[in-house]
Amino acid sequence: MTEVQSRVVRALKLADATGDAAWLRFAVVGGGQAGIELAGEIADLVGARRARISLLLPDVLEPARVSALRDLVERGVDVWVRAPVVDADDEGVDIGGGLRMPARTVIWSRPPTQPVTI
Repeated sequence: MTEVQSRVVRALKLADATGDAAWLRFAVVGGGQAGIELAGEIADLVGARRARISLLLPDVLEPARVSALRDLVERGVDVWVRAPVVDADDEGVDIGGGLRMPARTVIWSRPPTQPVTI
């Protein structure tokens, strides 16, 4: 089982055990190939109808990724464009512009070499 799969399964168990639907909110940060694949993997594991899965893209949408992102949207994943994450904690992420997105599971898929403004 991968790290992502383990975290998703843990969140599902906690949601069932506690009755807290916040455990069914997932945020994937980064819109590269890894972020797209991770959002799809989570949708496959839990079903976007049961959970709320959001993919946060920090930049403008790249034309080469439109088809893959359209597929995610059709599977129930929320895709946010120009949503740079400026901070994250165990209850969610802060998005540039003062927005707060609740998510008990946050998965960072941006390359570590990209600068992050916090």
